[in-house]
Amino acid sequence: FFPLVFVQIHNQYLFRRGRNMPAAKVKKIWNFLVWTKNASLQQVYYLWEKKESMETTTMRKVAPFDPGSAEVRRAVANLNSRWSTWFFYLFKLPTLLFWGVRVRRVDVDSAEVEIPFGWRSQNPFRSTYFAALSGTGELAGGMLAMIAVAGRGPVSMLVTGMEASFSKKAVGKTIFTCTDGPMIRSAVQEALETGEGRTVRVVSVGRQEDGHEVCRVALTWSFKAKG
Repeated sequence: FFPLVFVQIHNQYLFRRGRNMPAAKVKKIWNFLVWTKNASLQQVYYLWEKKESMETTTMRKVAPFDPGSAEVRRAVANLNSRWSTWFFYLFKLPTLLFWGVRVRRVDVDSAEVEIPFGWRSQNPFRSTYFAALSGTGELAGGMLAMIAVAGRGPVSMLVTGMEASFSKKAVGKTIFTCTDGPMIRSAVQEALETGEGRTVRVVSVGRQEDGHEVCRVALTWSFKAKG
């Protein structure tokens, strides 16, 4: 339609000036305009097909988490080993070594970590320092994150947010429990499949040996596949 209108307008312009457009030239212009119109439509169709293809191929095929893989079993064994965690604290987290933090138990789904009350972890009010409690709570969820990324390729993990509530003074040994292993693994799986960052809120609950809750530490972990 538009090429025809253009040719007619141009022909009327030449006619008013006393000239007529040769038939060969009219045909040449017509073919050129039709080709341009079809080319534009082809480009639009190509871009639309490319967009649809990108949207349908966003998800990657990634094998699910395998708790029986050698990497996962090695990570669980190292985190349950007193000497392995001691050297890990020494080179990576010396503050936890100073506070006397110990791993009681860890598997793919849950973890238990304890911190004693003493002069190394105390505050001026004769209770465990809130930063020591927060750090121990972070370790409980962090170990589950380390297990979730074991053998999954290069994955960056980072704490992007933190919330903590303290309901009672910690005047004895505090045991932190985190059971968010499945949630963490789901976030890591989505990050690997989509190639985009995923976040998950991980909660660790701290209790005294008598079972009374003293605090809750909630951290937002971010996972993203590298490369």
